[in-house]
Amino acid sequence: MGKLKTAGMRTIQASRKDYKGYINCMYKTDYSIAVGRRSGKWSAKSIVFNQAPTYEQFVSCIGTIKQLMEQGRYDFVYENAEGNVVAYTKLYVVKEQDVMVIETLIVDRNFQLQGYGSRFYSEIEQFAKDLGIHNIILRAFGFGASVFWRKMGFTGTAICKKIV
Repeated sequence: MGKLKTAGMRTIQASRKDYKGYINCMYKTDYSIAVGRRSGKWSAKSIVFNQAPTYEQFVSCIGTIKQLMEQGRYDFVYENAEGNVVAYTKLYVVKEQDVMVIETLIVDRNFQLQGYGSRFYSEIEQFAKDLGIHNIILRAFGFGASVFWRKMGFTGTAICKKIV
């Protein structure tokens, strides 16, 4: 009998699957502009100034990312039970200041509104708790995402949340 795969957060790897998931999140998913609606697709024109890396460039960056983890930067993906990379986050941890900064959290537009963002954030918050961090600051706070972040406990216009 085959082993069942479970969904969850993990460190980004130098693999074709993670590359595809990263590109789908970072370069093919536009910012959400409406509540309860999926994000738009990036047009070819919109990424001219910010070209997606090639697979080789992506792989070469993974070594740098691993070095940055030692300095408090983490790149994680969220994989669903079918093995698809459905979301990506980049965050920083500054233990001396008891804070985690979420720089980016993007769910692939094809997997939005299915609960993946909430589950991913829950695992990120648990990761912060496991590190002994009690404060999370958002830098990933766009107009369309404001409802999502309020559901995650960031109230009003606050971009900081105390966790216990």
